[in-house]
Amino acid sequence: MSHKQGLRYELAPDAGQAVLMGRHCGLSRVVENFCLETVRKKWAQRKAEETYGITGDGLTEVPWSAPALEREWRARHPELLPWFGEGKLSSRIPKEACRARAAGFSNYLKSKQGKRKGPRMGFPTWRRRKDGSRFRYDADRAKPLDARTVRLPAIGDVVVREDMSWLTGRMAGGQARILGATIREQAGRCCATTVVQSNPATRKGRSRAPTIECTPWESALARPPRRPSSWSPTAAPS
Repeated sequence: MSHKQGLRYELAPDAGQAVLMGRHCGLSRVVENFCLETVRKKWAQRKAEETYGITGDGLTEVPWSAPALEREWRARHPELLPWFGEGKLSSRIPKEACRARAAGFSNYLKSKQGKRKGPRMGFPTWRRRKDGSRFRYDADRAKPLDARTVRLPAIGDVVVREDMSWLTGRMAGGQARILGATIREQAGRCCATTVVQSNPATRKGRSRAPTIECTPWESALARPPRRPSSWSPTAAPS
């Protein structure tokens, strides 16, 4: 039986790579706020249309799901944010930012409908710079090249300060695969948190990887995206 675990490694980017990481962090924040603004505007438009007597398919569709948010981003960014295409930034970052926002909307709606366990979830808020600098790659796009180097798309081969031989050895033997990686900068230090699906050690004496507790945001994104479901208008924010 396989299980998921988180591995965190400190990165040692050079000056140019650090600048690119900062740009990707900003891109992730911009896309998340774009998704929030889009949902707010379309929901306000839908509420206004209901007062006009419009019903059914005539109402504006609110993009709650990740695919719908990603379509909105692809349609709008050439006009609103032309620097995205010019800056040669990774196209996977907006995709994962849309998934993060969709997960937040889903948690809010399920909590409001009483379908989610745990504390009550509020409607997602704007993401600010002081909330932390991070961005995420899906699947194994942030792939270790060896025990001390990881390749980040659109950034390059980044040196790792810690030994990743446990992960690279398991991947080479087909015993582990990467589900996603979050790059985070805090207090001048850059770390990569990798969510790995691996088979537990069965032989006596087998070394185990150092595990960490993933944040709910990282754990939710480690799961494969679900098929979009239709939300009840009564469950949306007032």
